[in-house]
Amino acid sequence: MTSRWVRVVFSSITGTALTVLAIPYQTSAQQVYFDNECKATTYAVMQRGGAFRVDHTFQVETKKGNHVFYAARYGDGSGLFCIYKPGSKNAKKISVPFQMGFFNNVIQKNSKTIEIEIQDGNGFNIPVTLYQLKFKNPVKPKVKPIRTWIGNTR
Repeated sequence: MTSRWVRVVFSSITGTALTVLAIPYQTSAQQVYFDNECKATTYAVMQRGGAFRVDHTFQVETKKGNHVFYAARYGDGSGLFCIYKPGSKNAKKISVPFQMGFFNNVIQKNSKTIEIEIQDGNGFNIPVTLYQLKFKNPVKPKVKPIRTWIGNTR
């Protein structure tokens, strides 16, 4: 994978991220981290247990132009789901009922649709629901449950 663009301004005194000028659409070796409000942060903050690691990045088309969708994971497996409009200051949390839920697979079905498997908890043999997100409105996508199963029984 190739890196499109990443630019984060850091405080020279504290070493923490102040502003995200551009967030990557896709990166190779460089990892991106968010705080719980979808603002870029550092690896050091993540190591102290205060950040989410971005695991999935997809470009989506919305009625307000192209945006970047992020699925980020905390150390306990809980998820943070964010949207970013290129050129804006920061990414934003999207409004979904499973924000901070435990997620497994995240796949892009087409340029406007993403599917996410959400577990009802962290463990084995628990309900998993496949949700479909349609990004007409970038911050509040249409959420539709597709199917539910127990653990690995699909």
